[in-house]
Amino acid sequence: MPPAMSSAAWAMRGTACWIILSGSISVRIPSTSGALRVAGIAAGAPAGELALLEGNPRSADLLADGPLQTLYLSKSAFETLSHEAPDIGQAIITWIAIITAQRLRSSSEALRFAASE
Repeated sequence: MPPAMSSAAWAMRGTACWIILSGSISVRIPSTSGALRVAGIAAGAPAGELALLEGNPRSADLLADGPLQTLYLSKSAFETLSHEAPDIGQAIITWIAIITAQRLRSSSEALRFAASE
């Protein structure tokens, strides 16, 4: 993964995801006062994983916090893998679903906290 995905990448269709092997990245969205960091992703987690499932435009910019090692998985490679080894493809989809649910729960808790202040 490049050190930063530019804001031009914001509207790009997702065609791959990265699995963070070491290091971490910041997830940023544009705001009126510049880029706003909304989350961090650490080693062992995917980034851009929804691209494997839906291929819609990216919803955030990714910025490496320092040295970073990733595993790149393109949508086409994932589709081939899922066809040739369905159990592995299903395991990846389950993993993505669990990560997505955890992130949604975390976002919901943050919104509840912000609303109570």
